Amino acid sequence: MTARVVISADSHTERFLDLSEYIDPKHRPKMDELNKRDEERLLKILENMRNRGQETSYSGRKNTMEEFRITVDLGDRMDAITSDGVCAEVVIERGGSRDPDVDFLRACNSAYYRWFNEHFADEAYRFIGVAAITIGDIDKGIEELKEAHDLGFRALILPGSHYWFPGALPFHDRAYDPLWATVQEMGIPILFHPGFGRENPILPADPDGQVFKYGPLTTLELRAALKHFLLGGIAERFPTLNFGWVESGSLWVPPLLDEYDALVKRRPGGQSQELLPSELFARQGFCAGPLTQSEVDARHRLGIDNLMFGTDYPHPEGTYPHTQSMIDEMFEGVSAEETDKILATNAARVFNLDIGRLTSSTVAVG
Repeated sequence: MTARVVISADSHTERFLDLSEYIDPKHRPKMDELNKRDEERLLKILENMRNRGQETSYSGRKNTMEEFRITVDLGDRMDAITSDGVCAEVVIERGGSRDPDVDFLRACNSAYYRWFNEHFADEAYRFIGVAAITIGDIDKGIEELKEAHDLGFRALILPGSHYWFPGALPFHDRAYDPLWATVQEMGIPILFHPGFGRENPILPADPDGQVFKYGPLTTLELRAALKHFLLGGIAERFPTLNFGWVESGSLWVPPLLDEYDALVKRRPGGQSQELLPSELFARQGFCAGPLTQSEVDARHRLGIDNLMFGTDYPHPEGTYPHTQSMIDEMFEGVSAEETDKILATNAARVFNLDIGRLTSSTVAVG
């Protein structure tokens, strides 16, 4: 039996990391305040889920916060994901990303780069760090990215809209071309994830309204980035630049691609770009996250090479610790080749992971 390799293209650390050793002391009070707020927010979300009768990853656990904190210790995290049959993770951390103080954001970003490198570098073949940068000043954002890349980070996360950063230009503006060129040269993908960025003035984070607001938040924020990359010339000018939407669903993408294709064809004078938006997405785009049965069933609509699995570990709504049983149920009747693409080889290609090493590891299920 061939070993099953599972790569989570959607995993996390949390904003209440203890980064006090890595950040300027002047920023510590603000970081402590944010950490406390985020702990309270997490507990409120868990309480609401339990009150609705929803099972969480932490159902039956005695100390939720202690369970959450083990996820930032390399040994404990490896034990947890290995027991769940997960070979590698793309690890997203939001830092101080919802704060309008850009100096504080940069300090948080730099602190996280150094913390992640110190804690996870020994198992870099299993853990992919995702860099957050500021974009109000593009040159400084590139400097941040280079710092992260030098420390082993292999992906970049951006907010769905430039509005998160005061004074930032829309993504299709040519001023960003040096950033896109840098990312393309590094050979790393760009990720978009709901809730990443400064607090949205229209749809602010609210634990009591998560279910109501999550859908609008996903489609309204993140479709803006899809538009800029496919209609704004970015994908055409940077043909090997990969970009993907994480924990954002995937069913909303094909209808938008249909819309964008029709829009391009209707332009005065006919099609003005060499490839249709759907063709650009097929070449460079992807969606990743804890998939629904509907997404697996509709996998060919998005593109079998453009869909990736994610556990959302350690978030309470994720698949941990039932990942293997959920995969068995969800992929019943799906061919081994297509299952492998969604669970592992698509992510290995985009994030430059050694699939052979992961296959031969003791983690692979089989």
